[in-house]
Amino acid sequence: MEENLLGHLLKANDPATAREVERYLAAHPSAARELARLREALAPLEADREAFDPPGDLWVRTLARVAEHVVATEGPQTTGPSQTEELIRRAAAVAGPDTPRKPTIAPAPPPSDAAPPPTRRRNVAAVVVLSAALLALVFPAVVNVRQRAQQVACQDTMRQFHQAAVGYADVNDGHFPQVGDGQPAATAAAALRLAGYLPPDGRLVCPAAAPDQTTGLALANYAYSLGFRDERGELRGLDRRPETDYLPILADAPRRQAGEALPINHRGGQNVLFAGGNVRFCTKTTVGVDGDDIFSNARGQVAAGLNLYDTSLGRPEERP
Repeated sequence: MEENLLGHLLKANDPATAREVERYLAAHPSAARELARLREALAPLEADREAFDPPGDLWVRTLARVAEHVVATEGPQTTGPSQTEELIRRAAAVAGPDTPRKPTIAPAPPPSDAAPPPTRRRNVAAVVVLSAALLALVFPAVVNVRQRAQQVACQDTMRQFHQAAVGYADVNDGHFPQVGDGQPAATAAAALRLAGYLPPDGRLVCPAAAPDQTTGLALANYAYSLGFRDERGELRGLDRRPETDYLPILADAPRRQAGEALPINHRGGQNVLFAGGNVRFCTKTTVGVDGDDIFSNARGQVAAGLNLYDTSLGRPEERP
């Protein structure tokens, strides 16, 4: 129907199609909006609709240009005057004495043995251009597939961490590993490893991270919950209960620059693991409760949150 709408706009439809389009527009308000959108898109072309008279010698010049191309690319076809030149001469005579005449076309020199014929050079250039265009189409798709695969692999790593954290909580009164006061966030993964829920030599590494971002710490390039301060100012960690299922507990570690947390593991965002086990790729950092920024507390500090719902995830070396 979009083609018919465009034809209706350009008054190119036959009468039967035009009537059908008018009935469709009357019955479908969305089609009328689509027609308005097409009209707006074609508005810049209105500047070129002014009619003008073509030059009187346009057809002669067109024949001459075609002849130039033929002679330049294929060379002279006969030893005497070519049929093309004769055609141009007769066309000029018919056009009248006021029509500018094209000068006699000099035949193209024969191609040298050292260089390929013009036609072959054009073919090679066309192949190069087509190859470049194909590469421009395929390369972004390949990069996108690779990035998506890395996101999924990262999410699988986060799910492994969640399984380990749940096992730890089951034998610790429902408490997830807590970062101690003054201790780095990486100690949470170290606690899981010490309790046997992670391999002794295992590290949690995002497959998309650059080699210089994968530190020797157990959390490598992830950010873990720094906990929160209760009413008495004591540091508390997250518990495994329904109220905390939608609170972020782990995410791809950011790069901190001028007070901002910028993604470094993935392009355009970061994977976020919630305490309930759900993992999402988030393009923003404000995915905590009520738009809370998950990489700093309510005061904009890299420190423990000010309450249970004030999420603050710290890099492996950062502390509450």
